[in-house]
Amino acid sequence: MILRIFLLMLLIPLSSYGQEAQNSHAIIDSLKNLLNTQKLTVKKEIKVCASLGMAYISISEFDSARIYLNRTLSLPGGREFDGGRFITNLGNSYGFQGRYAEALKYYMEALKVSENLVASGKDFDYNYRHGKLNIVRTAANLAEVYYLTGNREQALYYAERAREEQNFLPEGLGAYMIPQYLYVIASVYLDRGELDGAEEIMRETYEIADSLCRIFIRDYGNPRGMYWYVAYGEEGLARVSLARKNYAEALERNTEALQYAELHGDPSVTAKVLATFSDIYQAQGNFEESGRFVRKALKTYPDYPKLHPEVLSNMAAARLFAGDREGTYEYIRLYSEQMKANTDKQFRETMAGMEIQYETEKKDLRISYLERNRTLYVILLVFAVLMIAFAAMFFRQRLEHVRHERQLAETKARQEKEEAETEAREKGILEGEMEEQKRIAVELHHGVQGLLMETIQHLDDKPEAARMVRAAHEEVRRIAAKLMSKTLEMCGLRAALEDYCRQFLNVEFYFAGTEMRASRLVENFLYRSAQELIANSLKHAEAKEISVHLVQDEEQIYLTVCDDGKGYDVTETFPGIGIEYIRNRVKAFGGTVDIASSPGNGTETIVAVGVKENT
Repeated sequence: MILRIFLLMLLIPLSSYGQEAQNSHAIIDSLKNLLNTQKLTVKKEIKVCASLGMAYISISEFDSARIYLNRTLSLPGGREFDGGRFITNLGNSYGFQGRYAEALKYYMEALKVSENLVASGKDFDYNYRHGKLNIVRTAANLAEVYYLTGNREQALYYAERAREEQNFLPEGLGAYMIPQYLYVIASVYLDRGELDGAEEIMRETYEIADSLCRIFIRDYGNPRGMYWYVAYGEEGLARVSLARKNYAEALERNTEALQYAELHGDPSVTAKVLATFSDIYQAQGNFEESGRFVRKALKTYPDYPKLHPEVLSNMAAARLFAGDREGTYEYIRLYSEQMKANTDKQFRETMAGMEIQYETEKKDLRISYLERNRTLYVILLVFAVLMIAFAAMFFRQRLEHVRHERQLAETKARQEKEEAETEAREKGILEGEMEEQKRIAVELHHGVQGLLMETIQHLDDKPEAARMVRAAHEEVRRIAAKLMSKTLEMCGLRAALEDYCRQFLNVEFYFAGTEMRASRLVENFLYRSAQELIANSLKHAEAKEISVHLVQDEEQIYLTVCDDGKGYDVTETFPGIGIEYIRNRVKAFGGTVDIASSPGNGTETIVAVGVKENT
């Protein structure tokens, strides 16, 4: 929803959200008539089809939007037109539906096209200017998608990149995108508890959005949708005040946020501000008012719990303090179901690699419990929290222990048995490691959910106890998310390595040959090998520049990692555990690993395996 406003600002000057459908339908009819009745040049046809795609997106008719956007991209020059912007728009059509893996595919393609246009541009010509503009646009969209799927580190990375690229644009160009990525940065800081940084950037978000409103009203007669981010900026500042327990200031700022949200007219924005009122009142112990604002939020935007399930926990607390046990249990049940649905969706669609740190949305679970002996059940709550923490530590240690023990077993088996038997065992171990990660993450998630539900059925109405459950819940959810990875599975080895290398300023990624999917085990092995080699170059070789090359044909894949580090004598130095891991596993695929290095001359490692497991 947040991304949509920027499309609308470019498409039609709107004075309120409610005018979208009427204005967009009028534009659609006019453009379709132009397309069907006149013979257009290729460039004109591109513009008309692209505008139709954007208009359909603005009224949430995404299938129709994709028809015209794909037609735009199929025309000569369509993919590069306007700096690759309409590849980004195609990604938006999926992102608005929560289809984040497909959105990522097009965002990454748009980023590549835009970067190539910038590289080919000269003296800030059309290609350079529009390519840079679309890099900012695409990076901001990536930041928002990663934030919505709970990946704070990647969200911050792309938001910071958007801000950095904005510095290369002339003053005022693309200014309407600034509040978008600043709001993501401020939200990540707030989630981390970095309140000073969050307040500074959230205030900047509000001030820029407010300034743009004034400019648009002066130049166009309406704010062109910027009330959205004025409301978000004020609401974000209210959340900062709430984190500092300055409740009066939080209420004052959120009241102003509500005024701007109602001026904008989008029910999802209004619901978000109303939910923040609920958080403020609940933090003060006023559960009746907290529940009242939850009901208003749900009435304004019934689908709000799908985006923010924690509003259901607020409602559960309100019903409990009203003495409604059945209502309390019902909202706890709905909260658990929505959390499970969201988590399962993230497991299928979230785009983060194994080494990318995950953080989940802040979830407020402030619930009171059935009446019994207070002292006894406070002790039981503390015991339950400790058990959850120990369970999380046990699962993490167990995963590391299993991996270590299996590596030792591989070494012993390789010395005792024939090469064919060893290769089969190596493949089984690789498969087992991948499944073990998934299994442990799922068990941790479902086990903790069950323990929390069982605990809260027997605990008294203690806000401090609720806070402790919430903290334990957040920690276990973070661990479970970290264990799971879908980027490699959904997008393939090239996309996964390219995205991973973007995290490092001194790591460059190159691809050559024919891109095609290899076996699941081969891709997983090469991805882990690349991570290990990059880590060695950064940590042990103290390299300043690292290049990663992936070369693929129909039969073989070659992974090469080169660095300018201090190097070592390969004939005298005993290889580390990471290199031994690669050497042990590569035999399972009938592949090879070659290392060239000498003191002071850097290191080059080449891993070659077949595209299929048995080649």
